[in-house]
Amino acid sequence: MGAAGLARGVARSVTRHGAAYLLGRDARLGYRQRMFGARVASVSVALVISAAGCGRLDFDDGSAGGACSALFCDGFEDPLLRQWTDHSGDVARETEIVHSGSAALRTTITAQGSGNFTSATIEADLPSAISTGSLYFQAWLYAPADFALLHLNLLDVHGMKGDGVNVLVDQQLLGAFAVPGGQEIDPKMMGIKMPVGSWFCLELRVDIDPTAGLMELELQEPGAQAQSAMKSGIATAPDPTAVGYTGFGVGLGFVGNAGAQAAPGMAYDLYYDDVVLGTSPLRCE
Repeated sequence: MGAAGLARGVARSVTRHGAAYLLGRDARLGYRQRMFGARVASVSVALVISAAGCGRLDFDDGSAGGACSALFCDGFEDPLLRQWTDHSGDVARETEIVHSGSAALRTTITAQGSGNFTSATIEADLPSAISTGSLYFQAWLYAPADFALLHLNLLDVHGMKGDGVNVLVDQQLLGAFAVPGGQEIDPKMMGIKMPVGSWFCLELRVDIDPTAGLMELELQEPGAQAQSAMKSGIATAPDPTAVGYTGFGVGLGFVGNAGAQAAPGMAYDLYYDDVVLGTSPLRCE
């Protein structure tokens, strides 16, 4: 994808993918099954409030050639976004609304009528597949005050067959969902509200195991205590016939109506910055 295709000035012509869409490769593997597959009984869920500090592991806002002590760091400073391997929908580099450095990523969904929206996502590949240990995926997000807080996907880590863990928002409440296994951090049960009108940090932790895995979601707002929710004793390993986790993505993937009403053509923006993925805790700064 060239610079012209990523410039903010490009007309926002987007492809309608409908409700069965996920990030890049996952779209072609059936996200509806991934997101709304059979859900089994809860194992253990805990809501934790902590005052943990945050720091970015020598992250330098993602400038080209900058230091990064994690597997992946990008602050969208590169005009060509060369660290990302795939995109879909209305995504563009942003230089006005940023968390740090001089750029961020804008993703835009547009109402199509009858409760349908377009999707807007971008994804990258891991340097090599990961099938054991832990993954930590962190991003800063900014949702304008008029953002449509319907049911949609915010970020994910995934395998080649589309299974993995997603972070989602449902009517302003944050949660997570793991496939295979159908386990979730239920947004309504946890009650962690997604902020609007200011930058906030999300971190997803996944301990990889076919039966005894763990997923944890943490929200950090500057100057506030961190909020986190965890679910353990669940399947978090990708399909056993696959090679493990192979990629990750950010953006507005699966978009469900969830009672939200929007006139056709109405657009909603969500911004991302300072994306980091590693195998040890990252902490938001």
